[in-house]
Amino acid sequence: MKNMDAFLQFLSEYYLLIILGIIIIFVLAGIIIANYSYENFSDEFEKAKQTISGFNGSAVDLANFISYKKFNREISVNVFEKKPNTSNGSYVPAKRMVNISNELANSNSIASIAITSHEFGHACQHYENPKLLERNYKLSKAVHILGLLNWPLFIIAVIMLFTDYFQFTLICLGMIILVFIFALTLKYLTIKIEKDASKRAIKLLQELELFSNKEINQVKKLLKSAKSTYIGDFFRALFSWTGMTHKTKIF
Repeated sequence: MKNMDAFLQFLSEYYLLIILGIIIIFVLAGIIIANYSYENFSDEFEKAKQTISGFNGSAVDLANFISYKKFNREISVNVFEKKPNTSNGSYVPAKRMVNISNELANSNSIASIAITSHEFGHACQHYENPKLLERNYKLSKAVHILGLLNWPLFIIAVIMLFTDYFQFTLICLGMIILVFIFALTLKYLTIKIEKDASKRAIKLLQELELFSNKEINQVKKLLKSAKSTYIGDFFRALFSWTGMTHKTKIF
């Protein structure tokens, strides 16, 4: 009982310092995740590119087979030329098309299998809930447009601060904060969508019975590392004001 009383007294005396300590730990942890998640994924991706699977075909062959087996060939497959700092794959809901980069298209590596299956995971999402990806796309467009207003709003806020209408400064700053929260919410929703697509990708590979358990576990590991980049991007946006994280596109 005395120990409990002493503990409660300690909390009552130092609760502000405890809260501050928790906040500092959270910020530091977020900054670490923000800065090292992509580097970790890059390392895992390079290893996966060098790891050849037992699949007798390329990423394009796998994509066409999944399209035939699971989607009655309604999903088209397109190979695109990858540019620096761009993804190796994507799914376009409006065209019902899976895009695979030329770097992976003719490979049967674990990396090519992971990227291909992940994009078909998005296709599964689209077929189950057509509005999910379309809503996320529209929200991203809205965030981008609203983000363009931030600098004009900030300039207006500064100008109004030195006039009789200084109350508009608070309104403008409030709008900037709301847009920032909106952008963070979109990034959080994107994490959930990407995580779900990866789960669906693993389920697809298991149902196809073309890969060993070891290969599927390797794909899981890479996709888990890829998910961490979206979490890292969230923290990069959240703590960009500290100047201690890598840059990211917020709007």
